[in-house]
Amino acid sequence: SISLNNVGAVARARGDWDRATTVYEESLTIARDLAERIATPESLRDLSISLNNVGAVARARGDWDRATTVYEESLSLRRDLAERIATPESLRDLSISLDNVGALAQARGDWDRATTVYEESLTIARDLAERDDSMSTRNLLAWLLSHPPVGAQE
Repeated sequence: SISLNNVGAVARARGDWDRATTVYEESLTIARDLAERIATPESLRDLSISLNNVGAVARARGDWDRATTVYEESLSLRRDLAERIATPESLRDLSISLDNVGALAQARGDWDRATTVYEESLTIARDLAERDDSMSTRNLLAWLLSHPPVGAQE
């Protein structure tokens, strides 16, 4: 699954959406099977990563329904993981999933949903930054703060 995600990342970077879709979907199938069989925090996190990869390609291709489905499933998994284990990594992952859902909601013109999830993402990142001074946490917070406000023109 990880190797497939790496192949998908290269295909995505090259703009080869068909290849990216194919390998990310294959990775998702493997990750889902593994998560169903063993359901460890690691396998569930891997599943959420695969879901986000599929969502990113679907969003780039304008397949809003597919992107919504997989981003929302990833968000649900990451909420559960953050509640169960509450590690800095699980909280960062939750913040990122919220941001993905917000970006999609914004692209679809669902301003209320975008505002709600963006604000939740930012709150989590700020709380995390107070407890965890790692570079990845500071980068996440800086990235979230650098987003234009919902509805702003780029």
